[in-house]
Amino acid sequence: MSDVVDKANEWVQQRLDDEIARRQQRVNKPVVIHQICIDCDMPIPKQRLEKMPSAPRCVECQTLHEKQEAIRGGYR
Repeated sequence: MSDVVDKANEWVQQRLDDEIARRQQRVNKPVVIHQICIDCDMPIPKQRLEKMPSAPRCVECQTLHEKQEAIRGGYR
């Protein structure tokens, strides 16, 4: 019986180690800095990038994107 418990503990420990490694990789990923809006292809203003360096959209496109997502999600 102890062999089964030992194997189960090893399995759980391996899963925990894997999850910790995955989360650590996410934390260590470099911040992607977009210079151009992914929607309108216009430069993202410097002020926006200073406040939110990883912003993929300009303010106008981000606002439109959020409104569209809210409509799709049923939130108006």
